[in-house]
Amino acid sequence: MKKDKLTSKGSSLFIFILVLLLFLFCTFWGFKGFEISGYKFKNFNDSIQKGLDLQGGVSVLQEIVDENITKETLQNTRELLSLRVNKFGLSEPVVTIEGSNRIRIDLAGEFDSNDIVKTLTSTGQITDGEAIIEGSMSFEEANKIASIIQSGALPVTLKTISVNKVGPTLGAESLPNTIKAGLIGFIFILIIMFIRYRFPGILSVFSLAIYMILFLFVFALIGAVLTLPGIAGILLTLGMAIDSNILIFERIREELKKGKSVKISIKIGFDKAMNSILDSNITTIIAGLVLYFIGTGSVKGFATTLLIGIVLSMFSSIVITRFLIELFYNMGLRSKRSYGFNENEHKKSEGVIIDEHNEKV
Repeated sequence: MKKDKLTSKGSSLFIFILVLLLFLFCTFWGFKGFEISGYKFKNFNDSIQKGLDLQGGVSVLQEIVDENITKETLQNTRELLSLRVNKFGLSEPVVTIEGSNRIRIDLAGEFDSNDIVKTLTSTGQITDGEAIIEGSMSFEEANKIASIIQSGALPVTLKTISVNKVGPTLGAESLPNTIKAGLIGFIFILIIMFIRYRFPGILSVFSLAIYMILFLFVFALIGAVLTLPGIAGILLTLGMAIDSNILIFERIREELKKGKSVKISIKIGFDKAMNSILDSNITTIIAGLVLYFIGTGSVKGFATTLLIGIVLSMFSSIVITRFLIELFYNMGLRSKRSYGFNENEHKKSEGVIIDEHNEKV
């Protein structure tokens, strides 16, 4: 029996070391990046697309002047505009529908706004399957015109409502402050969770760090655009993730107060907190879906980060935190005091004696 416990303790320690090394590797990859045999593993700064408020660029609002526009025509126009912009090498444009007859094109980076408007509103037609580009112009200009022709004629007439150049000043000032605020908040969370819940509190913060790395990788993978409202969504889901952990730990403490063993208290604590966590997060997911499908622009960006964050925060608190706590329990972390339960105070308030190392319910 003693040999089995030592084997379990050793294997749990080995698994935790593997998890820690994997986390450190992903963190290094995400924030530094590296290159192997000519293949570059991009860091978060290079792989995550930034919005106009962080990077600067041009925002063009086009209005369809035709009447009785159908949703299908509006969608086709959006796709054609996106195709035109992409063919000009303006990578990763954000083309969104606003209202019933407007389309906004956001292009992060330095571009000539007049050239962009001309590109979007020009008519491209091919007669008898052939087209000849005439006139004195550079190869680049001729290539642009050819791209417009290839993308096809717009099914509607567009009118430019506004053209705004957005400088990166706002993002340059806000992003560092936002990161600083996030780090300060993270440190305060670590301190509070340790004081209140002892070692499980530290594990929950480690789980939170894993959640942040997972979030950024998913964000880069799906090609989402990071904006200042999106960062607000990230911080919001960060708070919700730690809130779920608090709910779980309070349920564990309640079971410990009843005199149950640490192992049983962990199991019951997670089971009891599950319904509350699912209920609160599912309602937030519904709200996020409404914002995503009805909202536009920055509201949609906020909804995207909110939805991704909610799903990952549930995975963080329900799966990762539980995995880490059970791992350390198998490594020998079985004292009730380690889980934030003060045995002496409980004895005084309840007038009962509980053996700290008793594993019976």
